[in-house]
Amino acid sequence: MKKILLAIAAAALVAAGCSRLPATENYAVTIGYPLEEGVEKPDLSIDISLDYPVKGLPDSVLTKMTANILAFALDLDAEPSDVKTTVDSFVATLEDTYRSENLEFWFADKEKLSAGEAEEFYCWENNTYGYFSCRWRDFLTYITEYYTYSGGVHGVQGLSPIVLSVRTGDPVTEVEIFSEGYEEALTEGLRKHLKDVFPEDSDDYESLFVKDIEPNGCFELSKKGITYYYQPYEIGAYYLGVISVTVPWKELRDFI
Repeated sequence: MKKILLAIAAAALVAAGCSRLPATENYAVTIGYPLEEGVEKPDLSIDISLDYPVKGLPDSVLTKMTANILAFALDLDAEPSDVKTTVDSFVATLEDTYRSENLEFWFADKEKLSAGEAEEFYCWENNTYGYFSCRWRDFLTYITEYYTYSGGVHGVQGLSPIVLSVRTGDPVTEVEIFSEGYEEALTEGLRKHLKDVFPEDSDDYESLFVKDIEPNGCFELSKKGITYYYQPYEIGAYYLGVISVTVPWKELRDFI
């Protein structure tokens, strides 16, 4: 959790140095939802903070972009409504799921748990933070950072970017950024610069599950280059956190 908060602070500094970002507003919800009425613990802790664009682009693009951001950040299947309605509905669904999946077992285990045994198992957490990180040409990158815990050894943390067109508000894929034949150069660059993150003779590099990494569709665009993010367990152990690898534009200039 601490890593995520530090990353958000760093991202705020990056965004401050990026030009031509749209003006944004923020919708936030912070709530603790008890598993059992009248009992403080266990509970579901929810902390959601999402920036969304309100100025700097045509209204039609702002509307489409906000809808894509909500669907992406909250992993929605249905078409999102306005920001407040969508987030509040998402929170209500989390609360219902929390009780439906835990209340019966909580009552069955209550005597044992009253002595402090495994109470944390019933204390769930769901944190989601979304913000714009940077603009490159006609593309805006929106970052979602998340941490969820629903029992077990540890929670799930991650960082996922979505690249959006300032012309349409729609998500953008690699194919729309690069020309034909880019895959080999990009893959070579990622494997090369992975060693900038973890030196080849380091224990962390040796502990990676996958060293011959490839583009995974989870990328951010900035002035310095294209950055790919690999979630915990995707190419390395959980303790390595989210791994980011940047390939400078100068190495890809023939394919832009």
